[in-house]
Amino acid sequence: MSDLLPRVRERDDLLGSFATVLASVVRPDLTLLAIPIAFVLALSAARVTVVSTHVGLATASLVGLAAILDAVAVNPPTESG
Repeated sequence: MSDLLPRVRERDDLLGSFATVLASVVRPDLTLLAIPIAFVLALSAARVTVVSTHVGLATASLVGLAAILDAVAVNPPTESG
């Protein structure tokens, strides 16, 4: 996979652009992305199952809280230099 990424980046098409964006994603970006994904999944699960909306949103809130605690306390961003 590691030797495939440079070859894909050289292409001037959508796949090359997508590979470049994915290669530049860092942990804080993933943390910020995990929070809305948790809410979307919780609301989707509440719509298609018997899980109530309140339970789904409470669960998504706990997932968001865990993501924030991980980003702030466990793996804080560090600046070199």
